[in-house]
Amino acid sequence: TGPPPSPRNPPTTTIPHPAHEECVPPSATALRFEPRDRDLFDRLISRSSEVLAASAPISTARTDRSQWKFWEDFCFLMGTSPLRVSATPRTPTDVHSDTQLASAFVIWRYEHTMPRARSSPAPKPQSALNAWHAVRRVHKQRTLVDLPSSPILQRILQGLLREYVCMRGTDSLVPHRKAPLPQTAQLQLTAHRGPTWTDSLTLHFRAMLATMGQTGFRKNEVTVTGAIRANLTRASLLWSIDKRIVADPDEPQLRALSRGDARILKPPLCQKRPVRPDFRILPNLAVLRGGAAQRRIPPRSP
Repeated sequence: TGPPPSPRNPPTTTIPHPAHEECVPPSATALRFEPRDRDLFDRLISRSSEVLAASAPISTARTDRSQWKFWEDFCFLMGTSPLRVSATPRTPTDVHSDTQLASAFVIWRYEHTMPRARSSPAPKPQSALNAWHAVRRVHKQRTLVDLPSSPILQRILQGLLREYVCMRGTDSLVPHRKAPLPQTAQLQLTAHRGPTWTDSLTLHFRAMLATMGQTGFRKNEVTVTGAIRANLTRASLLWSIDKRIVADPDEPQLRALSRGDARILKPPLCQKRPVRPDFRILPNLAVLRGGAAQRRIPPRSP
């Protein structure tokens, strides 16, 4: 007798199956399977595709769908299917054909890519390889089969980069980023007092600017951009008032904030932060160091 069933020790179900008298290497026929419950198998495969689609950020999934359309157009020109799945075991010839198809797609996509900015003389070569990575992600979501990632594609990228630098100079690949908004400009934006000072939309916009300026969050991290609510919510904000954690302070408490009180903001999941169980998201702490907070907190809209 074993231990009683529990969440840590669930009851087991024995499924009868033919016993193998000896261990033999599986053949190609033995690796095939025919589910006895086809509906269950189809549901699990569909669920796997949904989970794979949810693993990518919303902006990445949007870009992947766009690149997949180019992949379908390219496969139509080549007279082949965009889904590289076969019911028979793949031969070295099939793998070589897929590698040739991927190499041709990278070159074709680079030749048909427009520069992101009008001031750019040509698209960056990395964008062509990124298009292939997007195709691989969508293909894996739809078929659960990974397309090849051959070292030849990296060599093609190196060749495109060398040509790009030889034609446009060594500084042509340096990214041009805009300077961050200085604190003086942020204060000018939030200090404006117009007729819509107490308007709800204006207060939300001012709060977004102040939060981004103090924490460095990106715009899509502090706004709702999709169905997966990984952005900031009301539950992300806590207050430390008189050395006590307050989750939902009322208006008198907010107006009575004094030196030493603090705002505790739990960061949202961003595009560059890995979603892993062992990854801790440390809260962002802002301690009030000035005088009374009544001048800083605008009245709430009725």
